[in-house]
Amino acid sequence: DRAVVRELCLVVGDKSASQYTRDDARKFKEVLLALPANWMKRKGLRELKIVDAARKAKEQGLSRQSAKTIQLKRSMLNRIFEYAKANYNGAVNPFEDKGAWVVADASATDQRDAFTEPELRPPLA
Repeated sequence: DRAVVRELCLVVGDKSASQYTRDDARKFKEVLLALPANWMKRKGLRELKIVDAARKAKEQGLSRQSAKTIQLKRSMLNRIFEYAKANYNGAVNPFEDKGAWVVADASATDQRDAFTEPELRPPLA
């Protein structure tokens, strides 16, 4: 999708396929993890560059786009870079590590611990 490629270029720069690195993929993921859904439609964010919008959204505690959306964007970039890797010398795929992109929908504060602190204490003898 052109919009996802455009976002990538705005975050890490427009480069040839062989110049993108895992650090670029990591930086892009960090920005996506801070951006709310439809950020381009939000007053106060839409006027900003994507990195600045992500920073501001994070500062304001806005909820980010869904995990499904982030995974979809990674998947699109993975397919594009797999094609480049197969067809162009020196191209690598910085988005192939799906495990590095595991994202949960609930924030850490919304998730519950498996056990409470008293449950973890050993029984008194």
